[in-house]
Amino acid sequence: MSARTKDRASDYAMSAKRYAEQVVSGEILACRWVQRACQRQLDDLAKFKGKASPYLFNPKLTDKDGRGFQPADNLCAFIERLPHVKGPLAGEPIHLEPWQAFILTTVFGWVKPNGTRRFRRSYIEVPRGNAKSTLSSAVALYMLAADREGGAEVYSLATTRDQARIVFGDAQTMARRSPGFRRRFSVEVGAHNMHVLASGSKFEALSAEGSTLDGLNIHFGCVDELHAHKTRTVYDVVETGTGKRDNSLLWVITTDLRLNEPRYVTLPNIMKAKKKTLDIVKPEDLGVDVKPRIKTLKVSEPPKRGAGVKVADVAALVDKLKNEAKVI
Repeated sequence: MSARTKDRASDYAMSAKRYAEQVVSGEILACRWVQRACQRQLDDLAKFKGKASPYLFNPKLTDKDGRGFQPADNLCAFIERLPHVKGPLAGEPIHLEPWQAFILTTVFGWVKPNGTRRFRRSYIEVPRGNAKSTLSSAVALYMLAADREGGAEVYSLATTRDQARIVFGDAQTMARRSPGFRRRFSVEVGAHNMHVLASGSKFEALSAEGSTLDGLNIHFGCVDELHAHKTRTVYDVVETGTGKRDNSLLWVITTDLRLNEPRYVTLPNIMKAKKKTLDIVKPEDLGVDVKPRIKTLKVSEPPKRGAGVKVADVAALVDKLKNEAKVI
């Protein structure tokens, strides 16, 4: 753990809040979706306070061994002890940018009074070149070894094997280059999976190509590059698989910033939509003239086609096409 990380170990939530305030004020330029996410976080921080609140932000919790920790700070400090594995920063400790701290503290910082996470699904869009896979890989390692979940099943999922192995491969390299992490959490790194024998936890890459995705009991499912998914098969499997645990997390991340097809409708949102009142608005209320402007002059059937003709051979067919139909 570098000196820089020690200095930051207790200010991740503060850094994230400062980032949200700067986005909302316009000091940091961001799209409207980021602005709304930041405003929601600030509103929630103001709204949910006190012991009677249904949600708590980054409270001090106690694990089964009696050790205290704060969920948001604990995750961020964990990630900053891992190394970059690609590019010019390879080998250097990860240093979280304020926007990354905002994502992590928002998703992991909010908990219910019983200590389980408030948010069970996260959807993240970032442009290419912003260490998307690095962030996902680090979160996956945390969920494998440090989230205090017995028998945690952690998966990197995608439509193809190669895509599914990107997050897993980066996490695998991080673990191999972090002997302290492996010793601290008794993590074994294999060619195709990672596991923690003491807790019965595992981390694997799965894809829709040749993998049996049904029947999974998922603690953390990372769906990578959502925009590349032509169907909702993988998403549905992960969403269903996470429902068997009370502190699981569906982590969806993509680099495609357009309104892509797999922004799937979910049953809870369908039920919410059904409860909303629909206002009836007439076209004339909107100044729209819907009178028909097309006048039908005549309607007639197309000429009937003649019966087909059988020919004896290819030569006869060519002769008819050339001399009768005159199409060749």
